[in-house]
Amino acid sequence: MNLVSQSQANLAGTLSHLCLQTGVPFAALGSLARPSAGQINSQSGGNPSLEPERAKTVTLGAAWQPIPRLQLSLDYYRIDIAHAISRPSVTDVLDACYGTVLNPALSVTPACALVRRSQANGGFNGNDAIGIVSPLSNQGRQSTSGFDLNLRHNISLSAIGGAGDWGRLDLQFALNQVQSFNFQATPDAVKRQCLGYYSTACGGPNYRRKFSQRSNWSIGPYVLGYHWRYLSGVIEEPGGIAYLPAYSSIPAYHYLDLSLAWQVRPDIHLHLSLANAFNRLPPIIGGTIGSTSTNSGNTFPQNYDVVGRYVTLGATFKF
Repeated sequence: MNLVSQSQANLAGTLSHLCLQTGVPFAALGSLARPSAGQINSQSGGNPSLEPERAKTVTLGAAWQPIPRLQLSLDYYRIDIAHAISRPSVTDVLDACYGTVLNPALSVTPACALVRRSQANGGFNGNDAIGIVSPLSNQGRQSTSGFDLNLRHNISLSAIGGAGDWGRLDLQFALNQVQSFNFQATPDAVKRQCLGYYSTACGGPNYRRKFSQRSNWSIGPYVLGYHWRYLSGVIEEPGGIAYLPAYSSIPAYHYLDLSLAWQVRPDIHLHLSLANAFNRLPPIIGGTIGSTSTNSGNTFPQNYDVVGRYVTLGATFKF
């Protein structure tokens, strides 16, 4: 359904009238081409009036060593940042200008002044289209809270019944459980709860849970190990554009890395590793569902392994 038409161009309180007031030519109403590559131009830059951010933080922690070589720690954190250095997202600006939730009268608002279309065709692409102006300011607010759990245990296998010298096991576990992650770019922007989501406004995946479990078995000159990495599942932020179902959610991801080290002599050390042993491929979610800085190559390359399984062989020589 097309909500913009030439027939309502001069009718105040309609989206057609607002589009005409914000730079869409009359002839293009109802037929304006979509932005190329699913993106629109934006302009941002520095601000000499910026001040340092201010934060209130609360941390509580406990450490426990119930037996020798077993160490446990649990930490709680809460961080509230006021006067956060931020800029409104493109989504924030467009919603504040053209959305009926933030602009029920569909009149020209201060947010609409940040919309700079092409003077030639009213679009958001091309050399003469500034697009969305998103200046930096100290008007943002951000808060997060959660728990960090760490465990480490180093044990001799002979101490638990192993025959002879079976070496030692070094077990490590680190868990981050996020309870909340809120972000508001400006007082007029949507207050977003980004935990568990990804989007053009929330950026890349904001995981509720991540953990890393590493084990190393040292026996004589050899060290065999594995590293298990976990990322919880995430979904596209609700209430935005309806993307393809295949792009709208990412399941939990598990990665397994294997390693083998050999101390050949005191001056020669060899190391062999197999990263992403099961060749887990990254999720394919398109190139327009996240922010430009996080979403590229149809995935989130900063969050997921895009190379696949690979082998590394190294040697260290001391002289």
